[in-house]
Amino acid sequence: MRKSEHVVIKLNGGVEVEILKDFKHSSCKCGKRDIVWAITARNKKTMPIRKDSQKGWISHFEDCPLASKFRRRNQNGNDN
Repeated sequence: MRKSEHVVIKLNGGVEVEILKDFKHSSCKCGKRDIVWAITARNKKTMPIRKDSQKGWISHFEDCPLASKFRRRNQNGNDN
């Protein structure tokens, strides 16, 4: 079995994430955006990102109308 290759990209805010080199788009549950699942370089958690024509790669939580419904919170109630 061949191991998938990852590439590191920098989001608009400077956060580094990893995506599969041959990534495939998924659809947001709100149905309005194509997203790519990334892994944060710092804590290895998954997060949805998307390519914005003006800003480059951004967190999908930045513009999803349902972001608060899907964003995970830690024990203190802060964003994970």
